[in-house]
Amino acid sequence: MAGQSEPVPLSISFSASGFQATYQLGVAQSMLDLAPLVLQAAPKVMGASAGSHACFSVACLEACIEMMRFALQKRGPLHPAGNVFVWLEGLLRRSLPDDAHIRASGRLAVVMTRIPDGQNTVVSEFTSREDVVQALLCSCFIPGYHGIQPPSYKGVHYVDGGLSSIQPTHSSPYAHTLTVSPFAGEADICPPDPASMYVIVMSGMPLNCSVANGYRILEALYPYNWEVGPQNTPYACQQSHNTTLTIHQLHYNGDKGCPQTVRAYIKQSQQQSQHLTTATPGFQRSLVWQRNS
Repeated sequence: MAGQSEPVPLSISFSASGFQATYQLGVAQSMLDLAPLVLQAAPKVMGASAGSHACFSVACLEACIEMMRFALQKRGPLHPAGNVFVWLEGLLRRSLPDDAHIRASGRLAVVMTRIPDGQNTVVSEFTSREDVVQALLCSCFIPGYHGIQPPSYKGVHYVDGGLSSIQPTHSSPYAHTLTVSPFAGEADICPPDPASMYVIVMSGMPLNCSVANGYRILEALYPYNWEVGPQNTPYACQQSHNTTLTIHQLHYNGDKGCPQTVRAYIKQSQQQSQHLTTATPGFQRSLVWQRNS
C-alpha cells in the first residue's frame, strides 16, 4: 500500500552451544525445509562456536544432514574414538561445497575470540573455501578441551567465539535479529523453562539460573550419551518444524519478517495451541518462541 515502508527483514543469530547444537541444527534444517524465502531475505546470519556451523547452513542454504549426524555422535573430549576437533575438521573439508566462500561472503558472520588479547572478532568476508573452513574451526576451538595449539585465520590465532560473545548480534540491529539458543533465557527461540528469580549473564547473554540450564551447559561440553539411537534424538530436531511453519505462514501472509508482527503472531499462536513437550533423561526439551517484542 502506498505510504507504507517495507518491513526490515530479520537477521538470524545462533548462540554458542557445544553439543547442544543439535537444537540449533534442528531449527536451521526446518527453516531450510519450510521457509527458504525467509532465509534468503535475512541480511546477516551470525553464529558463535558450534552455532556458527548452524548459521553456515542457513546462510548458504545448505542441508544440515552431515552436521547433524556428527553432532548426534556426541563425541565428547573423553570419547575413545579420538579428538572431536579432528573429526570436525574432517567433516568440514568433506562436506563444504567448493563455492562455500562465494555463498558465505557478506551474509555469514562468524564470531571468534582473538589471542592473546581476547578481542571479539567478526569475520564475514571470505576469499576461498579454506577461509571458511578455518573461520569455522577457530570459532569453536576451546583451549584445553580441543587441544593446546589454537587454529589460525589469516595468520592470527583465535579461539572459541563464545568466550567473548555467546549470542552475537554485532552485525545487525538487535531489534531486527532473531536469536536462537539451546539455553533458556531471553533468546527468541529457546527452551521454555519456568521463569527464574535469578539470571546469570555469560559473555553478555542473560540465562536463567536453573538446574535445567546447568544440565544443558554440562551436556554441551560433556555429552552423557555416547550411544545414539532414535529414542535419543533431541526434541528440537523433531519439533522445530512447528515453529518454522509459523515463520513460513507469516511470510506468505505478506509480513515478511517484521519483528513486531513475528513475535506478536507467535505469542498468539502459543496461547491458542497446546504446548508440546517430551521427556528425555534429566530434563524436558522443547522448542518455543519466548521473548515478546
